[in-house]
This record gives sequence, structure tokens and C-alpha cells, in this order.
Amino acid sequence: MNKSHLAYNPKVNMLDSMMFLNSLFLRRTQLLIELHGHTGQIVSLAISPSGELLTSGGTDGVKVWNLSTGKEIPTPQQPLQERGQRFESVCSACIARGGEILSMTAEDLGGGSTRIATGTRDKCVQFWTFDSSAQKLLSMHSSAFSQEKDIIPKSLAFDNNESKDLCVFGLYNGGLHKYGGEDGKWMLTHQLGSKIGNAAINSDHRLCVIDNVGNGFDLYKLDTGNFVRTFVTKEPIKTYPKGVAFAHRGHAIVGGSDHGCVYIFDRKSGNVLHTLKHAQDGGAQTIAVNDGKDVTIASASASTTGRICVWRWRPTMEKRSGLEDGRLWNARTMLIYIVKAAILLAATAYLVEVIHRHMRAEMELAIKKERETILKDTALPVVQNVGQQPEVDEWQVADSLEAKFSVDNSPSTDIVLSSNSVS
Repeated sequence: MNKSHLAYNPKVNMLDSMMFLNSLFLRRTQLLIELHGHTGQIVSLAISPSGELLTSGGTDGVKVWNLSTGKEIPTPQQPLQERGQRFESVCSACIARGGEILSMTAEDLGGGSTRIATGTRDKCVQFWTFDSSAQKLLSMHSSAFSQEKDIIPKSLAFDNNESKDLCVFGLYNGGLHKYGGEDGKWMLTHQLGSKIGNAAINSDHRLCVIDNVGNGFDLYKLDTGNFVRTFVTKEPIKTYPKGVAFAHRGHAIVGGSDHGCVYIFDRKSGNVLHTLKHAQDGGAQTIAVNDGKDVTIASASASTTGRICVWRWRPTMEKRSGLEDGRLWNARTMLIYIVKAAILLAATAYLVEVIHRHMRAEMELAIKKERETILKDTALPVVQNVGQQPEVDEWQVADSLEAKFSVDNSPSTDIVLSSNSVS
């Protein structure tokens, strides 16, 4: 009975298996969507806590985007008859000195109440509360730096400590200034660097990271101002402020650049985990980050007119244990690794079996062809005065072929054909 020796295609099976392993074990960054609509530079981005909305601010105004559809949501500057979600101005307030707003931060206090802080170019920091039910914005505290001091509040962030203090990062003096959340009074100052382009804090790990307006981003202890490490990028072409943020529950740092790349750093080692190519030319100084099941990153340029890119980053399993204390191992993560190891072993065994069957099929086919060739070449002419032709021992040929195509490590054995002596 004929048997097919070519029933398996090892190339196809190996490709499918490698694609399966790739999808199982690799966690990569992915460009989800590009948003077009701004006609000027984009200097600010923010993603809603739910990850559904993105707000972008530029020289041509503010836009709100639905990240699920990639469509812009109508704002008051657009025709009000358009259907769908719409944002309207409900209140407004005058900044103390009327200066340009350079920085802003907000915190949800619950019950429809939101706390807001603003920083202006004329060295003023102001605390606000917004009541969504009454639609009222009230000024609570106001602090101004003296005109003699070169302190311009470039970045603001609320601490999650008991008093909910405000961290103010100075643009030109490189200082971290803390103000009391209850009374708005100055508490202390930590000198971090010479200049600060942007900054972010992580209250859980008690850290802050700043754009050092030079070779990258510097990490400091939030409570002491002690330097930890620098996350190095390329030397800047122009000293535009670069956005920076914590990601993946504080395990990673995301920062922009003036050469079109967004960097994702490992916080503990300082190594670059991924580089997102926002543009070939121009900058990617404006970023926003949202931590969810995966990490959503938005990037834009503050130096050239362009698009907004929205990325998804799936961190490696080693950093996805979900433990509050930062440990990477518990019963759940151990079980995940055991299951993945079992799947990897099964897939490896399958690949070995596919390769073995293919090699066996090729060997059997080669033996068959060699056997036919030998039988053809060893046909002897009829010997005169004997009356019969010597027969070729096919079993001996088969045994010799098995020896020749043996897959062990012994040296190859020559095939010797013999026949009975003719008297």
C-alpha cells in the first residue's frame, strides 16, 4: 500500500506556530488612530480618566475627540445643531492679574466638586473650586511670586497626601515649590535643576520627574528633592519644553522630544523600553498618558503643524502583576507563568514533531529512489555456459540502504553487493 510521505508542510506549520507564540508572549506598542483637524501647533493634550475622550489645545483653539470613533465632538465654536455629544461654556472667571495661563491641574473631589489650580506667566498661582451642580467657579486662594524672583509656574500637580498640597515647578529657577492645600500658603522649596520644561509627580511612589531642557528627563524624590537618575534622550535641536508623565502605575516614564520620537523608559533601570515614531521631521513635545487595562499615549507637535497620534502600549507581563506593593510575584502571576510555560513546551514539542516527520518523509523518499537506482545499476548480463543469471539479494540491498541513511552519529557505511560464485 502506498503511503504519502509529504502530508506535512513544515514551513506553514512552523509559521503558524511562531505567529501564535509571538501573539502570546510579545507585548508591543501599536498606533491606534491619527487625528487631524488642528491648523496650528498643539501645546496641550489630556485624556479623560475613562480613556474615552481626548482634549487637545493649540494655537487655533481647543478640540475634544472621541477616541472610539476618532471624530471631533462639537464645541461652542461649532454649529450647535450638530448631533451627538457637545460641550458648552457654563461659567468663566478672571485670573487675578490677567496674565497668560501657562499651567493648570484639576482633581475630582467627589460629589460634583472639582479642585483646580492655575499658574500664569505673571508669576501667580490660584486655587479654584468648581461645583458642577450649581455650575459655579469660585476662587479660593491666590499666591504670587515676587517680581524680583525668576519663578514662573510652568507645571502644577496636586499631591494625594492628607492636606492635598499643590506642587509648583518653576520654569527658569528649576525649583519645586509646595503650597498648602488647605490655606494656599507656601510651605517649602526643593531646588531640582537649572530649568524645568515640564514636570509630573507620582504620589504613590513619592517621586517627581522633570524635563531638564537638555539631554532628557530627571527623576527626583518628591519629599526630599534628592536626585535619582536621568533618562537620556538625544541632545535637543531647539529647547522646546517637552511633555513628561508617569505610566503603568509609576513603573515607566513617557517623554517627548524635538526630533519626532516619544520615549518609554523603565523607571528603575532607566533603559528605553520603546520608541514611538511620531514624525520623521519636527517635534513630538506634547504628550498625554492614561493608565487602563493597557496604557494609552497621545502625542503631538508643539513646533510644527501636524496630527495627533494615539498609541496603545501593552507592558510586559513582568510588570503587570497588579500588586499594590509593586511585587512582581504572587500566586496568580506564578500560575500565569506555569500555564504559559506549559503552552510553550507543547508548542515546542509540536514543532519538533513536525520537523521530525518531514525529515523522516524525505529520508524514506531518498531511500526509495536510491534503491531503485541500485537495482537498476546492478542488473547482471547472462553468463555463458551456466544457463542462469545470478539474482540480486534485495534484502541485502535494503539492509545496506538502512545503514547508509541511518540518522545516528556513526560513520556512513558503503553499500556492497555480492553474488554467488559462478563455477
